[in-house]
Amino acid sequence: MIGAIILYRARLALVWRKKEQILSKSENDRESKSCIRRVYTEDGCLTSDLKKIMKEVESFYSKLYLEDDLKLSEIELNFSLQS
Repeated sequence: MIGAIILYRARLALVWRKKEQILSKSENDRESKSCIRRVYTEDGCLTSDLKKIMKEVESFYSKLYLEDDLKLSEIELNFSLQS
């Protein structure tokens, strides 16, 4: 009887270990898919170098917000001219 209990617990432990491995793998897959792995640079080259990717992302957002600031100042200028 004790041997059957030990065997049952061993099988149960194996099942749980497999489930944990599956969950861990799915979490790692999600994490790897949520990051930028390749990006086209301003000159049109495809790069997978992390430092270059970070530089391109930073450049993109700095230009984006710079353009928004310019549009905002144009809107304020047009509004003040109409008033």
